[in-house]
Amino acid sequence: MAAEERHGAEERRLEGLQLALRTRAGVPAEALDADGLDGLVEHRRGRLSLTVAGRLLANEVAMRLEPSARS
Repeated sequence: MAAEERHGAEERRLEGLQLALRTRAGVPAEALDADGLDGLVEHRRGRLSLTVAGRLLANEVAMRLEPSARS
C-alpha cells in the first residue's frame, strides 16, 4: 500500500509555487523576495522565473518564496 501525503491548502499552494518557479512561466513577482538574487531570477511581465544559473540553485531560491503570496 502506498503512503499518502496530506497537505493543508497553504502547503499545497506553496508547493505549487515551488514547482511553478522551475517553469518558464515562473511565479508572480510578489511571491518571491528577489533581493540578492541577481543573476538567479529574471523579471518578465510581472513574473519571476529562474535563469540558467538559478536552476542550479533552485532549492535555495524556492526557500525565499513568500507563504502568503497569491499564485
